[in-house]
Amino acid sequence: MTGGALAPRTSGAPALGVIGAGPITDFHVRALLDCGFRPQAVAARPGSIRASELATRFGFLSCYGDWREVLDQPLDALAILTPPEPTPEILTAAMQNTIGPILVEKPVSLKPETVERLADLPGANRVLVGYNRRCYSSTEQMSDFLDSQEGPLTVTATVPELSTTQHPSPDMRARAFLSNTVHILDLLLYLFPGITVGDIIRQEGPRGVQSLIALVQGDRNGAPISGSLTVTFGVPGNFRIQVTSDEELALMSPIEVFRRASDMSVSEPDTGNPIRTYTPKWVEPRILSQDDRDYKPGFAQQARVLRRAVDNKGGVPAGSATLRQAAEVLRLASHLLRG
Repeated sequence: MTGGALAPRTSGAPALGVIGAGPITDFHVRALLDCGFRPQAVAARPGSIRASELATRFGFLSCYGDWREVLDQPLDALAILTPPEPTPEILTAAMQNTIGPILVEKPVSLKPETVERLADLPGANRVLVGYNRRCYSSTEQMSDFLDSQEGPLTVTATVPELSTTQHPSPDMRARAFLSNTVHILDLLLYLFPGITVGDIIRQEGPRGVQSLIALVQGDRNGAPISGSLTVTFGVPGNFRIQVTSDEELALMSPIEVFRRASDMSVSEPDTGNPIRTYTPKWVEPRILSQDDRDYKPGFAQQARVLRRAVDNKGGVPAGSATLRQAAEVLRLASHLLRG
């Protein structure tokens, strides 16, 4: 993963602290350092080999077995990249510190009321929740498509949920469900502010719940929105958001790729193919942006947002995921989980 430097890194660059050393941390740190941050301190659990290796690989000056020691460092920004269980305690302490902007990994907690309490604390405006899919080039393209529409829109979203097949215990299945569905729910709330999830149809199968289908309603710039959100369990599939207007179709599937069509071709049956087929004529088929090719999609753009917050010495820029919005996402996910 090269991608060139997003900004020069110098001795006077803003100092970065990192808490957490899981597999996702490497992706975050690469983007943040290429955006001009200086690796100051990293911490994970005591004796963490991953933390030691990460410190060596990226040149962090200090590596600790206690996250509190990172907060004692002279930092300009902090990335909290931990599982949701310890995150609220760490984030609370960081918000009470004089550290600058804070990037915290989603979903922050598994309880919406916990995130709501965090959103009420002083310093909440310095927190950027890492819903990186907001930063995808495909999300920007879908937003532009929606802005170009004037009439009613129909949205259908699909979430493939594997928790019933990958996790034997109910608690682990619930954890996996909440951690998975928040991705698409945040995007729906971002693209359609104020959208609501209504009645839920719960389909049971031999292994338990087979699917959840929920009605969604709202508006965007005064245009009415209606449609459905479907969660499938243990069934092959991909994340998908589809929007249709009077004459056009816009699709994100996988979420990283945007496509748009205003016409379709029809192939009549013949001796070689007895089936009539209908194929959308995709206009300007989209590919990943250079950032999304060089880094994990959305991470370079997210790193720039954090850097801007440091340079401007203010809160997180508008459009970034806030703690209040993260709490709303978790409320919707919990509503779906209860079915």
